[in-house]
Amino acid sequence: MNKTIFIGRLTKDVEYNEEKKYARFTLALNERAGDKKIPLYINHIAFGSLAELAKKYLKKGSKVLVEGKFTQNQEKREQISFIAEKIEFLDPKDKTQENGDFPF
Repeated sequence: MNKTIFIGRLTKDVEYNEEKKYARFTLALNERAGDKKIPLYINHIAFGSLAELAKKYLKKGSKVLVEGKFTQNQEKREQISFIAEKIEFLDPKDKTQENGDFPF
């Protein structure tokens, strides 16, 4: 099974490629190691209509749940990418409405 689920906050605004219809974004997560919190930064990419939604509604600091899968670069086996297949907006509805209408 190839499934990933991450909950985190965007570290910066979504980077969107209009020509190829994909969006890149990075989630910051907190990993616990004993008493310490260690930040992890996970890069994601979304395609098609999901990329357009990400571009329109996600901003730096947005809290989201991202479900997807990982893929490995066949030439550079140590390079792993995370492909977003579903994004759930976890910020309160009234906070997201400040930036415009919420899509759901």
